[in-house]
Amino acid sequence: MNKKLVLAVGSLSTLAVLVSCSHVNKREVASVDSNGKKLGVEVVPPTEEAATKEVLALVKASYNKPQPGNSYALRIIHGKQHGCVRGEFKINSDIPEKYRFGVFAEPGSTFPAWARLSNGSGKKQHDSMPDARGLAIKLMEVKGAKLADEKGTQDLLFQSKPVFFASDVQAYVKFMKFTAKGGAGGVGDLIKSTNLMDPKDRKGIQILATGSADHIKNPLTAEYFSALPQRLGSHQAMKMKAYPCPPKNGPEAGLKDQMKKDYLNMIMTEHLASSDACVEVAIQLQTDAEKMPIEDATVAWDPALSPFVPVAQLIIPKQSFSSEKRQDFCEHLAFNPWHSIEAHRPIGGLNRVRKLVYEHSQHFRHDLNNQRRSEPQANESYE
Repeated sequence: MNKKLVLAVGSLSTLAVLVSCSHVNKREVASVDSNGKKLGVEVVPPTEEAATKEVLALVKASYNKPQPGNSYALRIIHGKQHGCVRGEFKINSDIPEKYRFGVFAEPGSTFPAWARLSNGSGKKQHDSMPDARGLAIKLMEVKGAKLADEKGTQDLLFQSKPVFFASDVQAYVKFMKFTAKGGAGGVGDLIKSTNLMDPKDRKGIQILATGSADHIKNPLTAEYFSALPQRLGSHQAMKMKAYPCPPKNGPEAGLKDQMKKDYLNMIMTEHLASSDACVEVAIQLQTDAEKMPIEDATVAWDPALSPFVPVAQLIIPKQSFSSEKRQDFCEHLAFNPWHSIEAHRPIGGLNRVRKLVYEHSQHFRHDLNNQRRSEPQANESYE
């Protein structure tokens, strides 16, 4: 039966999302692992629909909270940007054939790109505070039908840990309650809702604690992971990793620099004032259905089972990115893993809920800031 779910949040009925669930309960690909188990299989638990509704309500509550000290509504995660930079995403000329799908299909091809580097928190806190870090890349002039609202882009999203703190959507609800309430009360609610006898809950708390302690000295030379799986063609599942092109070079913030609130922006500015930056992008294929799960985001895929293979480079030329126009552009940008072609369809429970969370979050933020939603253009420098 073709089951359709309409999710509308608050009075923004025009932003209601119509989701067809008939093709996600058991979406499979053809390849199998050495044990004969199918790879890339998605399975939707019966509790996911209710949990998704709860997450969306919490997203709205988070945006309705006052945000002291800010003249506009920030993203509820990755609220503080270190900079938005333009670059070129180049597919390796020697990319192995089994990786040649989607944007990676043509060896040597290039895409104009924008990259936003950020902290994980929704607050504009001091860069020395324990926090996760993010790298969001938006490829431009990407041809083909898209899975979300943008028509010519492919978004590639990375974080500073290879795992997510929530195994599934039900676990994600607990984090969103913490985010919506914030402060000591939010921490208290998170602890109360955690069953320390449950290995998954214990693991999630551990990941959240350690994942928020990343200390980096230059966002352009840090290491990032996609953490959640997506398609590579119709028959493979992958995760990705981004790291500085060897040999690693670029300035790093010293102890004195790190006393400044925005030292990561400062070191990025210093880096791109004197030299280009280069980020290597590598793909890891799923090769074991059990040890490299699709539906548990707290499990890192072991490189011993499937290594990361370099497939592309993001070249960021020397530039200034401090103008008011560039800053406004960066705040208006919307990233979503579902800004994607079918060949890179996000998969797994957290990716399914992220489609709705990112879409609603984007609309709430733009409405609160009286911003007109627009897709960025490749030929505009936003200087």
